[in-house]
Amino acid sequence: MASLAQRILGGLTASAIAAALLPGFPPAAAARDGLCRIPDRFLGLAGELDRTERLVTRREAVRVVVLASGDPLAGSLERALERRLPQIPFEVDVVSSTGLATEDVQNLRFITARLKPDLVVWQVGVRDAMAASDVSAFGEALDRASSWVEKTGSDLVIVDPPFVPRVQHERIYAPYVGEIAEVGRAERVPVVPRYAFTRYLAEGGERAMTHAELRPCATDYTAEAISRLVR
Repeated sequence: MASLAQRILGGLTASAIAAALLPGFPPAAAARDGLCRIPDRFLGLAGELDRTERLVTRREAVRVVVLASGDPLAGSLERALERRLPQIPFEVDVVSSTGLATEDVQNLRFITARLKPDLVVWQVGVRDAMAASDVSAFGEALDRASSWVEKTGSDLVIVDPPFVPRVQHERIYAPYVGEIAEVGRAERVPVVPRYAFTRYLAEGGERAMTHAELRPCATDYTAEAISRLVR
């Protein structure tokens, strides 16, 4: 039988994972083993996930919606969360973004109204950078989305664009990464600095990594950062 998410959104992939936080549970590893290991300075996100933390503390189910464009955090995110937070159920739905941040705001209204998530993970910025969206308008869209999600009682995590090594257009992401960081600080929304840690791995890690090699690292990093924030 199709999940609720699949019935109301044609492009939705849904699955359930079990995850929990037990007192005294060993600290999670910093991202993946081997080449994906990153310094702890990238893992301490600012902001709060009050609703998610309460549910984890009470060992109750957490519904997560990932809104993503291009390269979404999908099944691998579920497995990464499961390794770090075993025993409390997480219901994770992945929704494909159909446009720019301004369009995602409307999509988030629909998602939060119908799916009622406890936590929204929003990957944003790549399409706006490629389309050369007005940076101020982009920031205003982030503000509206943050306000709307907060009004519903859900938590929000924003994931900024990745660093893409050895491509000419890479520099176009910088203004959008900066705007995301500014909105995160102003609104107390945790921001996963994917740009910063993928750049570290591409340029300053154990060896230079390709974009394809960096993709699974982003998934594990996001799960690690979220788990540390709700302990």
